Amino acid sequence: MENTDKSASTDAPIAQPRDTQWIRLISYAKRKMDERTAKKQKEPPTDKAARVTANATIWIAFFTFVSVAVSVGTFLILKSQLKEMHDGGVDTHNLAQAAMDQATLSRQQLEGTMAAVVRLEEPRVTPDPITGRPILVMLLLNQENRVMARNAYVRFAIKTTSFPRTNTVLQSIPEMIEISQLSKSWAKNYTLFNFTKQDEQFATQKKTFTVEGEFGFDDGFDNEIEQPFCYSYIGFYDFKNEQTAGSTSGGGGFLPCDKFREMVAYLLAHPWK
Repeated sequence: MENTDKSASTDAPIAQPRDTQWIRLISYAKRKMDERTAKKQKEPPTDKAARVTANATIWIAFFTFVSVAVSVGTFLILKSQLKEMHDGGVDTHNLAQAAMDQATLSRQQLEGTMAAVVRLEEPRVTPDPITGRPILVMLLLNQENRVMARNAYVRFAIKTTSFPRTNTVLQSIPEMIEISQLSKSWAKNYTLFNFTKQDEQFATQKKTFTVEGEFGFDDGFDNEIEQPFCYSYIGFYDFKNEQTAGSTSGGGGFLPCDKFREMVAYLLAHPWK
């Protein structure tokens, strides 16, 4: 019994404190802090001032470095954002320009197929169905399947001049016609009081009538169209056709003024005898 108890007491482990290392670490740190405190209390004022200045310099350098780093980072971020904004602005501008171009093209195509197209027919002379007097007919036509022309007008003068030399104006009557909306056609008649049977034949014609001016209209798409015109009357004629050894007849109506002058000059040079 005695040997058993003795052996048990000899082999039992000795209990060690679990926090011994932490206690030593804390004691070491506290001792160093006390020594540092005591040293600071004993250091001369000049050493203390130097130490404070050195610490301040270190902190200033640290904050300066941090500020520079923040500034550089901010600059890089803003530069990247600016580039993205610029690229995005370019893309937006390109998209807007493409949309505008497409809209312009669509409008041009629509105008090409739907815009009003008004033409002034060549004036013509015809007997009045009631009085039998010769009348001048002015006719405007708007092409079918087009929008209505707006604010159409015709400004012109009916001139009576000498013939075949047309340098003497015997009479000039100004006329002004306004048509707010022109859907298909418009016509107006003017009595030619000075027109005689003699003036119907080139060989006996002593005077002619010239209708000269301009007409215009809005094509329905806010485009203002204006065109000048000039027509002169030439009587019935016969002239020698050198190619067929016969005669060619025509006339009895209005021709564009340039063609009128050419025809008069040709007929005077090639009379039918």
